[in-house]
Amino acid sequence: MDADDDEMWRQRRKQQNDDMAAAIERARQRRQEEERRMKEEQLAAAKEKLRQLDEKLAKKEDKVVVLTYQLFHESFSFQIIV
Repeated sequence: MDADDDEMWRQRRKQQNDDMAAAIERARQRRQEEERRMKEEQLAAAKEKLRQLDEKLAKKEDKVVVLTYQLFHESFSFQIIV
């Protein structure tokens, strides 16, 4: 009976170790997925911010072109619209 008990406990320990290893692997995968998702969100936010800044810069460049045109073609009368 002692041999049977020992074998039963070994099997239980092995199952517990296997369960723990599986739980650790799932946690690692969840963490990696969350990190990947966060990086994607940060990249998307950075791209949107860049797009907004490019748009803002383009508007300012348009104003500079208009201002330059007015300075050289209309007797130096101009408006600055900000």
